Amino acid sequence: MARSASSVSASAARATTRPQMAWLTLGVVLMGTLVGTLGNSMANVALPSVMSTFNIAVGDAVWMVTIYILMFSVPMPVFGRLGDLHGYKRLYIISLSLFALFSLLAGLAPNYPQLLIFRALQGLANAPTLPAVMGILALTFPPEQRGQAVGMWAFANSASHAIGPPLSGFLVQLWGWSSIFLVLVPVSVLAVVLIARLVPNDSKQGHGGFDYAGAGIFMLAMLGLMAALTQGPKVGWTALIVLVAAAAFVIFVVILVLVERRTKAPFIEARLFRNRQYAAATGVISLQVFLQFGLALALPLFLVQVQKQSSTVTGLVVFSLPMMMALAAPFAGRLADRRGHRTIS
Repeated sequence: MARSASSVSASAARATTRPQMAWLTLGVVLMGTLVGTLGNSMANVALPSVMSTFNIAVGDAVWMVTIYILMFSVPMPVFGRLGDLHGYKRLYIISLSLFALFSLLAGLAPNYPQLLIFRALQGLANAPTLPAVMGILALTFPPEQRGQAVGMWAFANSASHAIGPPLSGFLVQLWGWSSIFLVLVPVSVLAVVLIARLVPNDSKQGHGGFDYAGAGIFMLAMLGLMAALTQGPKVGWTALIVLVAAAAFVIFVVILVLVERRTKAPFIEARLFRNRQYAAATGVISLQVFLQFGLALALPLFLVQVQKQSSTVTGLVVFSLPMMMALAAPFAGRLADRRGHRTIS
């Protein structure tokens, strides 16, 4: 993406934080990963309760999950670049503060349209989390410890995916669907306070301007793609809205390529994809996430609506896959530091 390779490689020279302070920084910044991932993983199990409360169909209820994923994934590269330009700590504090606010409003939403609006804003507030965490870790840890640090992030991320479904089932059975949003508020506020006090300030890493045109076109292209993929199964792949969304995706991709070729500091660094290892790793990770999120969405609905399982049982069943990922992540990080990322992959 727009973050230059030079700024990433130069981060090794800036990783001068004392070892004990570095690991404290890691623990604090991972609180944002915890709440952001829980905001996603707890929603699937709560879908049947939301459907019952607002008397909506599955196709409409799925948007509560989809809109969150859409709004945090599409703008993520934009916030990565903004973190380069304005500092990761500042970006992180603002995003977590807004996440707490929109989580509160989502939990208090009186109707489904308002719930969707606040879910979209909640996802948007979560978008800076991953770029900010990775930026802070790159500036905090030396290269020889960075794999272990990223492994701990992967553990926190996977553990949050694992904990989310059973925790959601427990909360929904006791206090209803709104509790899955309200429980995130105090944790987010605590994270903001700790990050403000304990995480060292970072300087700007980026130089030059921001490619607003490229970022905007990229976001429009991704919105078109996501709209086509989500509406296709619901209304049919030949429906007008699906064809328009797919055509918009293709058109914006072509425009993006033309614009980025003429930009001195492009939003998307196309030359990165000439690196076979980078392109292959990106493709594999994309496929993995695609399959993982699809299973996480379909399985709870199947267990509750077809198998007639309770929310608690459903959460425990969904728990197994991400829990195994969480257990493996720290060891994978250490092995990557010792034997190389390519060997482990």
